[in-house]
Amino acid sequence: RTQYNMISVGTPYAWYGVPYAEGFETFGLTAAGWLVINEDEANAWEHSTKAAYSGTSCIALNNLKGNRAGLNDALISPSFSLSYTTSPELSFRLACSQKTKTDADNLKIYTSSNCGQTWSLRNSISGSSLYTADPDTNPFIPKVDQWKEIKISLNTVAGKPMVRLKLEFNSD
Repeated sequence: RTQYNMISVGTPYAWYGVPYAEGFETFGLTAAGWLVINEDEANAWEHSTKAAYSGTSCIALNNLKGNRAGLNDALISPSFSLSYTTSPELSFRLACSQKTKTDADNLKIYTSSNCGQTWSLRNSISGSSLYTADPDTNPFIPKVDQWKEIKISLNTVAGKPMVRLKLEFNSD
């Protein structure tokens, strides 16, 4: 369903405190308060049981075909209270394969402390830092040894009462 000029109304308080861990085992994305943005209305971030680093589920983006180059697929978290933190950190595991050796996909991680009015880039992952497997023209279903851990400092939003995260994938 196409939505133009969409407004998402959230709560006036943070959904979660820290420490917080989400394995996407129990709930789908929207049930857990996540917002999916799909600019090209093709494949989007989704809950998947086809692969997992641990457990039986993960969030995934099928970028093999259908997504238009240059358009973003974003996943925005619910809000977190970092009010009493001094050195917050985001850590997650990712697995990614490119279709061809010339693909230049990119995953950017942003934070917002004003309910998504503005976003600040915290990390940009591309090239050998993004890909964890050899190029493949078949659907990529990662094995356990094809996941790697990413850690990103969130010190710039330490002490903030409402912080949201945005993962934004750009397909080459």
